[in-house]
Amino acid sequence: MSNARMQDKEAKIDSVLPVMPSGKLMSVQGAILPGGFDQHGRPLICFPARHHGSLTEHLNSQDLAHVVQYFMVITRSNQKKNGFAFLADLTTTGLPAVHLIVETLQLVEIRTPRSVACFYIVRPDNKAACKQLAKLLGVKTAKKGPQGKGLWDKCTFVGEVGELQNHLDPSQLTFDLGGYLTYDPQTWVQFRKVL
Repeated sequence: MSNARMQDKEAKIDSVLPVMPSGKLMSVQGAILPGGFDQHGRPLICFPARHHGSLTEHLNSQDLAHVVQYFMVITRSNQKKNGFAFLADLTTTGLPAVHLIVETLQLVEIRTPRSVACFYIVRPDNKAACKQLAKLLGVKTAKKGPQGKGLWDKCTFVGEVGELQNHLDPSQLTFDLGGYLTYDPQTWVQFRKVL
C-alpha cells in the first residue's frame, strides 16, 4: 500500500471520535492528558497527586484504565506510535491509590501491548508504600540486586517533584509538577464534549 493511501486511511480513522467516558469518570480527574510530551516525543498522561486521596472512593482500575485508553485513542497516530509516557507524583499517596495506579497501567499494557513506554514516578515518602510499589511493579530482590519484570524496567524514579526536570522539560509539565504548562481539566472536558 502506498504511503499516501496509508495516510488517507489513518486520517479517516483519526476523524472518527470515540465516545468520552461518563462525566463521573472524567470529573474525578484520576488521569489527565495535559498536552505535554517527554523527551522522546511521547504523549504524557498524568495521575494528578491532588486527587489521589479520593481516587479509590470513586474509581476502580477498570474505570481508570477506560479513561487512560480514551486518552490514547484520541491522540494522533503520529504522536502515539512510540507509546505513551505516564507520570505519577506518589510522594504523599496512600497504599490503595498506589495499588490502583499500578494496576491501571498493568491493565492498559495488557489491553494495548507496548503502549506504556515509560512511567515516571516521584517516589512515595512512606517506606511501606515504596516497598508495596516495588512489589506491584514486579521487582524481585536477588543477591545481585533488584531484578525487574512487568512495569519495573519502564520506570524512572525521582526523589522529589523538582527532579522531574532532569527528565522532562518544564514546559511539558503542569504547575503541580514543577512546570509551567497551563492546563484546566474542566475546560478540556467541556471542549471535548462540544466535539
